[in-house]
Amino acid sequence: MQDSLEPIFIEEKKKGGSNISAEKTMSKVVANWPLFVLCIVICLSVAYVYLRYATPKYKAEAKILIKDKADAGLTEGQLFDELGMQGSNANVENEVEIMKSRTIMKQTVANSQAHVHYYAPGRIKTSEYYYKELPFRLVTINSEDINLSTGYKITLKGDAGYKLTYKKKTWENNWGDTIELPTCKAVLYHQPASANPAYVFESYNITIKPVEWQAIRALKALDIKQVNNKSSIIDLAYSDALPLRAEDMLNELIDVYLKANIDDRVTTMQATVKFIDNRLVLVTDELGNIEKNLEHFKSERKLTDLSEQSKMLIDYSTDYAKQITEREVQLRVIESLEEYLADDANKDKIVPSSLLVRDDASLASMEAYNDLQLKRAAMLMTRTENNLVIKNLDTQLETIRDDLVRSLSSMKKSVVVSINELKKKSGDLDNEIRKVPENERIFLEYTRQQHIKQELYLFLLKKREETAISKSTTLANARVIDPARTKSNPYAPQKSKIYLAAFVLGLFFPGMYLFVREQFNVKVTDKIDITGNISAKIIGEIGHKPDGSDVVVLNDSKTVIAEQFRSLRTNLQFLLTDKQHKTVLVTSSMSGEGKSFVALNLAISLSLSGEKVVLLELDLRKPKISANLNLRNSIGFTGYMAGKADIDNIITPSGLVDTLSIIPSGAIPPNPSELMLSPKVKDLFDKLKNEYDYVIIDSAPVGLVTDAQLLGKHADTTLYICRMNFTRKEQLSNADELYTTGKIKPMSIVANDVKGNNSAYGYGGYGNDDYFEGKRSKGLKNIMSKMTGRS
Repeated sequence: MQDSLEPIFIEEKKKGGSNISAEKTMSKVVANWPLFVLCIVICLSVAYVYLRYATPKYKAEAKILIKDKADAGLTEGQLFDELGMQGSNANVENEVEIMKSRTIMKQTVANSQAHVHYYAPGRIKTSEYYYKELPFRLVTINSEDINLSTGYKITLKGDAGYKLTYKKKTWENNWGDTIELPTCKAVLYHQPASANPAYVFESYNITIKPVEWQAIRALKALDIKQVNNKSSIIDLAYSDALPLRAEDMLNELIDVYLKANIDDRVTTMQATVKFIDNRLVLVTDELGNIEKNLEHFKSERKLTDLSEQSKMLIDYSTDYAKQITEREVQLRVIESLEEYLADDANKDKIVPSSLLVRDDASLASMEAYNDLQLKRAAMLMTRTENNLVIKNLDTQLETIRDDLVRSLSSMKKSVVVSINELKKKSGDLDNEIRKVPENERIFLEYTRQQHIKQELYLFLLKKREETAISKSTTLANARVIDPARTKSNPYAPQKSKIYLAAFVLGLFFPGMYLFVREQFNVKVTDKIDITGNISAKIIGEIGHKPDGSDVVVLNDSKTVIAEQFRSLRTNLQFLLTDKQHKTVLVTSSMSGEGKSFVALNLAISLSLSGEKVVLLELDLRKPKISANLNLRNSIGFTGYMAGKADIDNIITPSGLVDTLSIIPSGAIPPNPSELMLSPKVKDLFDKLKNEYDYVIIDSAPVGLVTDAQLLGKHADTTLYICRMNFTRKEQLSNADELYTTGKIKPMSIVANDVKGNNSAYGYGGYGNDDYFEGKRSKGLKNIMSKMTGRS
């Protein structure tokens, strides 16, 4: 039976599942689409107005190359290096920081007069203009002294001059006159030829900012970065509301930087020349003194040219020292080879013959020894060590090895004798040097000092000439690759991003509103809230009831709500397939959820299908059905329970459908719950089940009293009515507890008062209420007249 129900009943969702959230979100969006559309339109309109009156931002871009030290020609660093001093070595990172310095930017602002701003009022906002597009220009003279922002109004008088107003003070001067302003001196120039006709007005507003303030603001608009770590090219970008001013600012910044770089280099060159001149004066004096002393020494001692003798002795001494060193090195090599040959671990290894010079007698023996070793190693690859050939080679190697040892010992003795002989000769030569007259040694000292001073003097003269040439041809260590250029389109604000953000906000605001409203909403608003709070399945959905109408299902009704009751009837017939189990209990959480309305129209729908149906009005505390149908309620269920009438007497025709009967509630008793415990209730249901195809019970709300639970044992199934925007979520949770604990018979949910997109079905294709309004009203009128006449 479960398989047959799945296509009919609304699918049950797990509590808290992500599918429920997505489905509910989409249903909320669809249900409130006008709100979303309105918010999107408003946000897009605000974005349009913002873009219409927002000040656009333009970006000027330039590119420069920082030259390497080698490309810059002779630099002060090279001069200092050659003079034995530490010079500066500029790199790209340092140059970037210099260009971003406040000092460079202040000079740029002062030179370009960027601290002077020109404005003209428009219909909605005041716009700023650049002096190159205006018929005049104001130039401040002592810009660095400006420490206060001041505003002026200027009225143009053509070629005759101008009128400048500041607070209550006025200047009326000719163009080109120097005027004394509160913060500085200034000159106004007339330039009608360069003016843009669209920007020519009778009056303008001028604001003069402090250069320091303008420089700080300009640094924020400046962006300097290295292209990559391996490149010395720098990209510069400057943002401004005026494209021409952005280009001029960037070009002026580059010019100021290059000029400052040249000035620094020239200053360094000047300091270098001054340093060299001072040294030349000192060295000239020292050289003159040495030459005078040498002349006085020779004349006093009556000396001629003694340098040749001293030079020859020194050369001999140097030559002997060199020979002794070579012999000692040879001795160390021979001793190392003896240790190598004496070590048995090196018996099978090649002797390093390259340590001996070609003239050594042992070199040929070592090469023969090494050849035999290589030959032996090659034969061992195909023979064993016990092979006669290998043993013969071992014998030859041993013989040569002994010869090498004896030869090296003989060489060692020869080298030792040679060393001793050289040391003896060197000692004799040293004695000869010591015998050189004191005059010669003094003469050599004077000569050495004279030579040193002459070399230093010539070096300084050379560097002075090089520095002078470099000073006259000093170039900056940077080169402009691309001058500043501004793109025709502004980079901000970006229309696409602004409209996208407005569209997103148009979705966000209503979405957030719905989210907050949902978080604070404690009532059931759609079927997702139902399935999320109760395990029972939804068997049907009933739309909004027309005002003043309690009977919405007629024989010829084709309205949406009538079709919904027919669908509920069909689902109920699939649910109750056993003919012996046709008793349906209708209950809810509290009064006002449409329990009696659903029970009455469901009974009518079943009756119209040809079934014999009886409807029991057992909401004894607050009966409504009999009153709505204008039925007498003096003797009903309570009369039967009190013994005042039997079952046949309390069954009343409905007056709506011939196969539908009503059992009114009767008089309201003081103890409804106790009446439900009477055995007569079972007798009543036994008789009704035998005589009727369906028994519909309109009971009291289960969330308030226990009547429904007491009647539940006589029912085969329970329809729990949940009214949208009325039933509380916590009430569904309480009903779910009754359902899961088995206190109520198998329960199904009927969603009542479902409006618009909250419906899971969609009956729009069946017709509309307006089309059937006349026919339905006429049918209801006939029914009501019959009931009135009968009563």
